[in-house]
Amino acid sequence: MRPLGTLSGPPWVAGVLSVLQGATGCNTHQCDSDLVCIDGLGFMRTVSDAGACSPDAGGTPITGDAGAYNLQVSTNSSASGYELVWETTPIVGPWLDFPGQRTYVIQYPPGLLGHLPTTVETYVSYDNPDSSVDAPHMNVTMASGSLAELMNTTDTQLSVLNATCQPFSMRMVVRAQVGSADAGPDAP
Repeated sequence: MRPLGTLSGPPWVAGVLSVLQGATGCNTHQCDSDLVCIDGLGFMRTVSDAGACSPDAGGTPITGDAGAYNLQVSTNSSASGYELVWETTPIVGPWLDFPGQRTYVIQYPPGLLGHLPTTVETYVSYDNPDSSVDAPHMNVTMASGSLAELMNTTDTQLSVLNATCQPFSMRMVVRAQVGSADAGPDAP
């Protein structure tokens, strides 16, 4: 008789079982990675190398079901001077499609270009209303961890990766503190 808790079978069974336990993750092409550049004028294109992303990379305008891309930068007064605020898309209506393993390299619009962000807020949602209505998203959360990994944040661009295999829609709010000289002519 064997003591309780010992394996009774060929030793290879334990090896196969341990390999099968670790065989998880993205096994289909639903989770292939892609890299999308958005230039400072709201044009996007898919590239194979982030080095191809530049402030005037060109591509297809972001409109319709891909979202109503916003180039406006607003200026608010704050206790420490002025704050520039840029939202990639409005809170209602379509946001940027953000499928699993997508990286966006986003060049800032002219009003934010040259200013290092002090905060970057990333929101994701499972739904994405179509472009014909300014409908609210039915579920929204602030992204953290693998939902939105921020990388390469500079005074000209940032990169964000959906490191999951789940498709989302995404919007960002980027803020930068500036002095009165950099606040622009529309400063309050």
